[in-house]
Amino acid sequence: MPANGILKTQICEKKRKRMISIRESARRSRMKKQKLVQELTKEVSKLQAANRTIVAKIEETTKRLTFCTAQNNVLRAQEIELTDRLKSLNDLINHSALEQMHGYVKFMKDILSMNFEMIEVTHQVSADVHSMAPKLEDPGAFTIPCTIGSANFAKALCDLGQV
Repeated sequence: MPANGILKTQICEKKRKRMISIRESARRSRMKKQKLVQELTKEVSKLQAANRTIVAKIEETTKRLTFCTAQNNVLRAQEIELTDRLKSLNDLINHSALEQMHGYVKFMKDILSMNFEMIEVTHQVSADVHSMAPKLEDPGAFTIPCTIGSANFAKALCDLGQV
């Protein structure tokens, strides 16, 4: 039986070594898991910080979008108002101004069609010359009705500029 006792001792020794090996493997596995959990925890912290930064940027961009949208709406309303004003001014110029301009245009045509004589003066002359150009009737002022904002002008002097 001593051989049987040695065999049992060898089996017990193998079981003990096997148990130690299993425990060592389990310890290494726990260490790997613990290290992985720590790395993942650090990565989660980094991602949460990045997420907070992105959320703050989104909020800022949303505020800027709201502000720009409000400004855009104001500009669109102003564009519509200015377009209406321009249209009414164009209508005013094209209709009522043309009616009042007829007399002024006739007066300008008469002046431009006149022939003036050139007089060469060889001596000092101190005489008034009245017969050079015939006196014409005063055509009056060329005026149009005008509204600027809330101010209304019944007769605004119109300047045609350089003709």
